[in-house]
Amino acid sequence: MIGAHSFSMLQDKIASGWIAWEDEVTFSLAPDSSYIGKWEAASQPAVEAIRSQATTTSFWEALKVHYSEENQSGSVNWDNVSFVKSICETVA
Repeated sequence: MIGAHSFSMLQDKIASGWIAWEDEVTFSLAPDSSYIGKWEAASQPAVEAIRSQATTTSFWEALKVHYSEENQSGSVNWDNVSFVKSICETVA
């Protein structure tokens, strides 16, 4: 807490354990909550186009089928996870 204000902070890369910390730790200030979920006017048509598809069951069913196809990897494809996360953040 700095003065009488509290700030939400984010840490991108953790280089220390839960007992021992590095001499320096880098944080970023979290965005103001009034900013989250707002898009500039020029972006509204694109956001609405994404929302109109991403809020349908058929979109998620088709994506599920696509992601369930076999691939050469035996682990999670983090690009796919990031894509789904981005969709959720966009339409939230």
